[in-house]
Amino acid sequence: MKVYLQPNSVTLVGKAWQVRYMLKKYMAEYNTVQDWIEGRHKKQV
Repeated sequence: MKVYLQPNSVTLVGKAWQVRYMLKKYMAEYNTVQDWIEGRHKKQV
């Protein structure tokens, strides 16, 4: 399972069940993909 976080997008690479699992995990923390991108970027800075 790989998660590529670019400045304007998120790419999930893996088996279907892995992608679904990760989406459910991130949905608990972030409401939108934009929130996810901004939240992850702030943690890295």
